[in-house]
Amino acid sequence: MRSIARQTLDMTGSMKVTAYKSGKTERSMYTQGVQGDFEKGFYIGNFTDYATYVYPKSNVHWSNPHTQTRWFEYVWKTKGPGIIDRAIRENKIWF
Repeated sequence: MRSIARQTLDMTGSMKVTAYKSGKTERSMYTQGVQGDFEKGFYIGNFTDYATYVYPKSNVHWSNPHTQTRWFEYVWKTKGPGIIDRAIRENKIWF
Protein backbone atom coordinates (compact mmCIF):
# COMPACT_ATOMS: atom_id res chain seq x y z
CA MET A 1 0.00 0.00 0.00
CA ARG A 2 2.88 2.35 0.71
CA SER A 3 4.14 1.84 -2.84
CA ILE A 4 0.72 2.74 -4.25
CA ALA A 5 0.58 5.90 -2.12
CA ARG A 6 4.13 6.88 -3.14
CA GLN A 7 3.47 6.33 -6.83
CA THR A 8 0.22 8.30 -6.66
CA LEU A 9 2.05 11.15 -4.96
CA ASP A 10 4.86 11.09 -7.51
CA MET A 11 2.46 10.90 -10.44
CA THR A 12 0.50 13.88 -9.07
CA GLY A 13 3.69 15.89 -9.05
CA SER A 14 4.90 14.80 -12.46
CA MET A 15 1.53 15.52 -14.06
CA LYS A 16 1.59 19.05 -12.54
CA VAL A 17 -2.12 18.89 -11.71
CA THR A 18 -1.83 20.36 -8.20
CA ALA A 19 -3.07 23.91 -7.67
CA TYR A 20 -0.07 26.17 -7.91
CA LYS A 21 0.35 29.83 -7.08
CA SER A 22 3.21 30.20 -4.62
CA GLY A 23 4.13 26.52 -4.64
CA LYS A 24 3.38 26.00 -0.94
CA THR A 25 0.65 23.43 -1.58
CA GLU A 26 2.85 21.35 -3.85
CA ARG A 27 5.91 21.67 -1.57
CA SER A 28 3.86 20.56 1.43
CA MET A 29 2.87 17.47 -0.51
CA TYR A 30 6.51 16.46 -1.01
CA THR A 31 7.77 17.64 2.37
CA GLN A 32 5.26 15.45 4.21
CA GLY A 33 5.40 12.63 1.67
CA VAL A 34 3.59 9.40 2.45
CA GLN A 35 2.24 9.38 6.01
CA GLY A 36 1.08 6.48 8.14
CA ASP A 37 2.13 2.90 8.70
CA PHE A 38 1.20 -0.69 7.88
CA GLU A 39 -1.15 -0.92 10.86
CA LYS A 40 -3.22 2.21 10.27
CA GLY A 41 -2.71 2.60 6.54
CA PHE A 42 -1.00 5.22 4.41
CA TYR A 43 -2.13 8.59 3.10
CA ILE A 44 -0.91 11.52 1.05
CA GLY A 45 -2.10 15.09 0.94
CA ASN A 46 -1.37 18.77 0.79
CA PHE A 47 -0.62 20.12 4.20
CA THR A 48 -1.23 23.86 3.99
CA ASP A 49 -3.98 25.64 5.87
CA TYR A 50 -5.82 26.41 2.63
CA ALA A 51 -5.40 23.08 0.81
CA THR A 52 -8.76 21.69 1.93
CA TYR A 53 -10.39 24.87 0.64
CA VAL A 54 -8.87 24.83 -2.86
CA TYR A 55 -8.84 21.04 -3.39
CA PRO A 56 -12.54 20.70 -4.26
CA LYS A 57 -12.79 23.96 -6.25
CA SER A 58 -13.92 23.77 -9.85
CA ASN A 59 -14.42 26.47 -12.46
CA VAL A 60 -11.41 28.36 -11.15
CA HIS A 61 -8.91 30.27 -13.26
CA TRP A 62 -5.87 28.37 -11.98
CA SER A 63 -2.43 29.91 -12.46
CA ASN A 64 -1.29 26.50 -13.70
CA PRO A 65 -3.40 25.49 -16.73
CA HIS A 66 -2.88 21.76 -16.00
CA THR A 67 -4.47 21.96 -12.54
CA GLN A 68 -7.36 19.60 -11.96
CA THR A 69 -9.96 19.80 -9.26
CA ARG A 70 -9.39 17.10 -6.63
CA TRP A 71 -5.97 16.38 -8.12
CA PHE A 72 -5.25 13.19 -6.15
CA GLU A 73 -8.59 11.71 -7.18
CA TYR A 74 -7.95 12.79 -10.77
CA VAL A 75 -4.60 10.98 -10.84
CA TRP A 76 -6.11 7.88 -9.24
CA LYS A 77 -9.01 7.79 -11.73
CA THR A 78 -6.75 8.27 -14.75
CA LYS A 79 -3.67 6.31 -13.68
CA GLY A 80 -4.84 3.98 -10.88
CA PRO A 81 -4.71 0.67 -12.77
CA GLY A 82 -1.18 1.39 -13.98
CA ILE A 83 -0.10 2.41 -10.49
CA ILE A 84 -1.42 -0.87 -9.07
CA ASP A 85 0.24 -2.93 -11.80
CA ARG A 86 3.57 -1.22 -11.22
CA ALA A 87 3.33 -1.66 -7.43
CA ILE A 88 2.66 -5.37 -7.86
CA ARG A 89 5.52 -5.73 -10.33
CA GLU A 90 8.01 -3.78 -8.23
CA ASN A 91 7.09 -5.46 -4.95
CA LYS A 92 6.65 -8.95 -6.41
CA ILE A 93 3.20 -9.32 -4.97
CA TRP A 94 1.50 -12.37 -6.44
CA PHE A 95 -2.15 -13.25 -6.18
